Amino acid sequence: MFDMDGTLLHSRPAILKSLRLMMAAMNLPPRDDDYLNNMVGPPFSLGMPKYLGLTGEDMKKAIAIYGEYAREIMQDTNLLAPFPGILDMLRDLYEAGAYLGIVTSKSHKPALEHIARFGFAPYISHLQTADDAGNGEKTELLQRTCREIGADGLIMVGDRFYDLNAAHACGVQSVGVLYGYASAEEIFGCKPTYTADTVAGLRALLLNMLL
Repeated sequence: MFDMDGTLLHSRPAILKSLRLMMAAMNLPPRDDDYLNNMVGPPFSLGMPKYLGLTGEDMKKAIAIYGEYAREIMQDTNLLAPFPGILDMLRDLYEAGAYLGIVTSKSHKPALEHIARFGFAPYISHLQTADDAGNGEKTELLQRTCREIGADGLIMVGDRFYDLNAAHACGVQSVGVLYGYASAEEIFGCKPTYTADTVAGLRALLLNMLL
């Protein structure tokens, strides 16, 4: 099971641009990239209250405004695209017999659009997403996946502590990717089963597990 943002997709530029436009529309104070990077990973139902102080109707309004901006911004492949080598990795894993899925805190519709747009669809057999209100805590999503497809042999691949802590909570193996949006300290602090420095390293690691 793969996380999407920061693991399969280099989406941070698009997310940060969409967030900044939403924040301006909501008259929120500007924040730097390091601060807004905290918003890349958690569902908005957690990230907006914690990092932007938005709750209730204000959060619903912010999510709607963000979505309006993001729909256009995320069409720009300079701001959103798979990490180099990801599509080849998914194809190789699929052809080697792996059952592949995505567990993401993105809402269902944009996740499906990305899967179709970037050519992931032939290889992805399972999709677990947040709802339209931004509710999608990673442990809950991975628990749902384990109930639906079973936990035996399942491996969660992600770039943030949300992914790796979810794997621990579900009692499954994990791979922390170091090319994503977390620091090495964050990844190693979560004690993942494995780590991968690059997409090529991740591909080799996962293919070796299938032997």
